[in-house]
Amino acid sequence: MLTSVLSFTPDMAATVTDYCTKNSNDVSDNMKELWDWTVAVFEDADKMSSPLQGATMKFLAELLQARRILEIGCYSGYSALAWYESTQKTEAQIITLELDPKMIAASRRTLDKYGLNDRVTLIEGPAQQSIETLTGTFDIVFVDANKDGYQTYVKQILDNKLLSPHGMIMCDNG
Repeated sequence: MLTSVLSFTPDMAATVTDYCTKNSNDVSDNMKELWDWTVAVFEDADKMSSPLQGATMKFLAELLQARRILEIGCYSGYSALAWYESTQKTEAQIITLELDPKMIAASRRTLDKYGLNDRVTLIEGPAQQSIETLTGTFDIVFVDANKDGYQTYVKQILDNKLLSPHGMIMCDNG
């Protein structure tokens, strides 16, 4: 829902979300299946990116012709699947970081089930430590983890020069 992005009332946010959903490209059947599975299995599935966010991620990755993507917070792998699908032409390398053992297992299931292991690398452990091990630059950095860590993660990305010159950082519910 857009309440975290724009200062809409909940009713207005719902109206805008409905409009955007109806007028945006739909997500793939695999993304729909993963969305449904995650909602059915995890009580806190509201942490997962929405289908509208997934469609937006795909649009941005295609627009930027991303070749490397860093995702801080994988949850069940929904956004990793979106990045993967949208970068078939560029064959982007996708690195995703996750700390929670329950979500690591869910993410591994997603990577295996949808055949993502050829381009998606899941790094387990605290994001702050994992970021310090990374080299090269990323065209997209998606921060969707513990909210109190966002400032540190973004600072690390910039200080370590991990963002490509034309890259972008996206933060969810920061």
